Amino acid sequence: MLGIKLNAGVEDVLQQRSGDHDDLNRLFVAMVRAAGSAASLMLVPNREHNLFVPTLLSMSQFDAEIAIVRLDGKDVFLDPGTKFWPIWPD
Repeated sequence: MLGIKLNAGVEDVLQQRSGDHDDLNRLFVAMVRAAGSAASLMLVPNREHNLFVPTLLSMSQFDAEIAIVRLDGKDVFLDPGTKFWPIWPD
């Protein structure tokens, strides 16, 4: 496979300059934390493939991740792993 290996962590994503949606979100959170700001990941349903059903008590509905960054005392929900994601939310 053309010298591309599976990403084992954010270091691999950065070094190979590639990754899937969740890999890129994890890299973003790691970089925000390294810059000294609070950031975390949140599991969410992927609306492209699934419809969230609140009455269905199953974690299998949550198959994607988004980044949460604390900015000026407020949580900002971001998805940098999404193609054509804007630089900063409006």
